[in-house]
Amino acid sequence: MSLEALPNEIKYKLLEKCPQLRFVFPDLRILLQNFEKPIELDYPHKTNNYRKVEIIQHNGLQLEFRNKNMECISSNEDITNIECLAIHKILPLLFVGCSSGYIKIYSLYDDYKINKFIKFIKGHNDIILCLTFHNSELIFASSSVDFTIKLWSFNYNCSQVENIITITEHKCYLKKILFHPFLSILASANHDGKVKLWSVDITNPKNIECVYTLQASMYRVSALDFHINKLLLATAGDDHEIKIWLLNQCCTDANLLFTLIGHRHTIQALKFHETAPYLVSGGYDSSIKLWLFNDNYTNAFCVASHDCNSPVQTISLHKSGVIASGTQNNLIKIWQIDEENKDIVYKTTINNNSMKSHISFLEFNNDIDKIILASCGDKSFRLWR
Repeated sequence: MSLEALPNEIKYKLLEKCPQLRFVFPDLRILLQNFEKPIELDYPHKTNNYRKVEIIQHNGLQLEFRNKNMECISSNEDITNIECLAIHKILPLLFVGCSSGYIKIYSLYDDYKINKFIKFIKGHNDIILCLTFHNSELIFASSSVDFTIKLWSFNYNCSQVENIITITEHKCYLKKILFHPFLSILASANHDGKVKLWSVDITNPKNIECVYTLQASMYRVSALDFHINKLLLATAGDDHEIKIWLLNQCCTDANLLFTLIGHRHTIQALKFHETAPYLVSGGYDSSIKLWLFNDNYTNAFCVASHDCNSPVQTISLHKSGVIASGTQNNLIKIWQIDEENKDIVYKTTINNNSMKSHISFLEFNNDIDKIILASCGDKSFRLWR
C-alpha cells in the first residue's frame, strides 16, 4: 500500500510522529497543505505500554511508532519550594536551590537516577535564585534574593563544602548568574539593568573582582547566556530586547554588536546552540523564538516563532537541537530544531500535574548520548529521560 492511499488523518499522524518524512516524501507535505487538523485525530490505533509503542493499523498495513515522550526517572518532594538546580557536567552530582535558602546535594547513578541525598548547607538567608558550576574547578556559585552571591568549594564526594567568599550587591537581587564555559569568569544579571563580569582567580578563589560592568538595559535583566565557542554574550529582560555583545579575551570590555526585536513582553530565557548558529529565546509573551545568525555572527534574524499558550518561564537547549520550554501553566514542551527548514518542530508535552506552581527551572545535561532533563517547580524536582 502506498502512502498516498492512506487517509489524511493517518498521513498527518505520520508527519507528526516522523517530521523527517517531509524530506523523504515531499509530496506528503503538499497533500496536507489544506488539511485542517481536527481537535482529535480519528484513526485506528492501539498502544503497547510494555513495548512503549503506538500501533496504527489500516487495511492490513501496520505502522509502529515508538513513544518518544520523556519519562520521569527520578523525583523528590520537599517541604519548601524548589527554585533552581544544576547538574555537574562530569561528576554525578545534582545541586538543588530552595526558597528557604538551603542548598541540597544529591548523588546520581550512571543512568542519572538519584542515588542518595548527600547533605544540605545553609546557603543564604532568603530564596536561592540560581546555581552555576565553574567550568574546570570544584567551585560553584549561588545567588539569592538576599542581595548576595556566594562562591563555594567542594570535594569530589561533597563531604566538604566550604563558603569561599560572599559578594554583596547593594539592594539589588540577582536573577541570573552564570560561569563562562571556558574562562574563569562569572556573570551576574541585576535588577538595575547591569551585568557584571567577575574574574575568579582559581589559585585563590577569594581573589574575585569585578572586571567589567555592562549597562545592558535601563530595566531588569532576567536572562543571559555565553556562547561556548565565541566571545559572545546575550542579554535580555524587561525591555523586550535581546542584545548580543562581543567580549574581549579577558572580558574586561564589551561592545554591543546588534539588538534583536520581536518579543512583546519580558524575556525570561536565552540559550545559544553549542555548534549551530542559533539562539533560542522565550518570555512572558508566551512565545518561543528561534534566531539564526549570519556567517560571521554580525546579525541574526527570527526564523521561527511558536505560541506556548502560557508565559515561558525557562528554556533549556540540548546540543542535539532538542529544546525544552517550561511555562507558567505547569507544562514542559519539547521541541526539535529543524535545520533543513529553519524551524522549530513541536514534539510532545510533559504534564506536571502534581506541581502546583509554574516550571521555574529546566536544565539539560548536554551529554549527546543521554538526553537527561532536570526540572523543578513548587516543592519538587524531577529528572526526565
